[in-house]
Amino acid sequence: MEFADWAIVLGPIVAGVDEGRFFVVPRSDYTITDTWFTLGMRATGSQSLTLDEVFVPARRSFPREELLAGRPEPVGGPRRFAPLFAVNGLTFGCPILGAARGALRIAEESLTRAAAEGRAVRDSARIGFARAAGEIDAAGLLLDRVARSAERDAFTPALIARSHRDSALAAALLTSAVDALQHGNGVRGEARNDPLQRIWRDVHAGVKHIVLQFEPAALHFTEHLLSPHHEHPDPPERAAD
Repeated sequence: MEFADWAIVLGPIVAGVDEGRFFVVPRSDYTITDTWFTLGMRATGSQSLTLDEVFVPARRSFPREELLAGRPEPVGGPRRFAPLFAVNGLTFGCPILGAARGALRIAEESLTRAAAEGRAVRDSARIGFARAAGEIDAAGLLLDRVARSAERDAFTPALIARSHRDSALAAALLTSAVDALQHGNGVRGEARNDPLQRIWRDVHAGVKHIVLQFEPAALHFTEHLLSPHHEHPDPPERAAD
């Protein structure tokens, strides 16, 4: 945040009346208050912004509904628009996937080092590692499908809901995997400078974002099933993707 030249902020036109608009404001129009003191993701710089009597021209503002719906419509060239729930799981899910893969690499190095030194490796540790590796692979496949779906020219409600669900389920799998790896790390994993412990904190902070909560994603996913004209996320020939 401290290094950005512009910021996008959300606020109502009339308090309590509308859902609000997004406003794009230059760095000179706001001040930053250092309020980001969290257990994890400490380097994200998610501070509080303060704006006082700032004028924003109409060309630098758009309704919140436009963002959710992915409007305006796509135009030619590299500029693309997509409904928010079709893509924002990638924004939060992919860094968590990378962190989980880092945790797996640390755990793998620990196992191979123990074997090379002739120390006994418990079966439970090997089983836990294998399950975590599988969950991380599965989460990667889900997020890959979300990314491929985001490249489409058209988004149906069913496709958007599936991408929302896939992102949330991937986050749950990654949390489970990192929890298991941290548990297998033993007491040494409680050390403040232990890299696996830092990853565990970051993952737990990241998955608390609203877009990665499974309950609302599940309700969103099943919404179209209750419609008399419900659809499949993919055409029949692509349903196996």
